[in-house]
Amino acid sequence: MGVELSPVLFIFSFLRAKLFRNVRVKFGSIFRTDLSNFDFVYMFLSPVANKLLAPYLKDLKRKTIISNSFPIEELKLAKRVDLSQPLFIYKL
Repeated sequence: MGVELSPVLFIFSFLRAKLFRNVRVKFGSIFRTDLSNFDFVYMFLSPVANKLLAPYLKDLKRKTIISNSFPIEELKLAKRVDLSQPLFIYKL
């Protein structure tokens, strides 16, 4: 499930998700979304948002977190993948 706060990006993502049976997108804030039921979290947030979300992410167990472009300094990095934009992978 995707979570998007920007109305324009939400509409785009929502319509695109209709092409796939196993993809859902909801309008809202990741800060108000319960991530405990997900095994995998992919984020494309600013460094400030990553820092604000880090304490909550630390409490998740047996999760994989991938941050696009910006590291989450408060978490222990498992792997960095350098593509056109770096991916920072964390195993909790």
